[in-house]
Amino acid sequence: MKAFIAALMLVATPVTASDWQLDREASHLGFAYQQTSAPAEGQFNAFDAEISFDPADPTAAKIRVVVDLASIDLGAKDRNKIAADPIWFDSSAHSEAVFTASGTTPLGGNRYRADGILAIKGIDKPATLDFTLDIDGDTAHAVGNTTLARLDWDLGDGQYASERFIGFSVRVNFDIKAERIAP
Repeated sequence: MKAFIAALMLVATPVTASDWQLDREASHLGFAYQQTSAPAEGQFNAFDAEISFDPADPTAAKIRVVVDLASIDLGAKDRNKIAADPIWFDSSAHSEAVFTASGTTPLGGNRYRADGILAIKGIDKPATLDFTLDIDGDTAHAVGNTTLARLDWDLGDGQYASERFIGFSVRVNFDIKAERIAP
């Protein structure tokens, strides 16, 4: 999720002001969490991003990542079906999670931070993505993560509102590649 998210932040080192197109085949959006005190992982198989970055002014960057919640893959069909339920993503009523950010903050070297808003289930909350970005010609590669508190977006209620079954923290990770769009 979120990652939701995110991660798709392609802001970087000096190049020309550009828009970037996500290379969906070469990109990954995953997450890690605790399930009954054991590590568990998942991923979203369908997501897209709109990325604009001006190297002369990283604060003017625009990022919008859209995740198809029905594309969740928890490694088993029954788990994927449960994730679509109203107590989790409610993907029949809320088909997408969306992260938007205006501007990025250079953190030194090839490291950046994007502070934005993550919308899940109609709930908008702040989210911060930290990532590295490398640009080689017309190809950009961003790798990063964020940690989210799932209850901030009403993900899991009833018996799942405790950490007994599913941990409160979800670590979203991304490995994104994008190509520069010719002006």
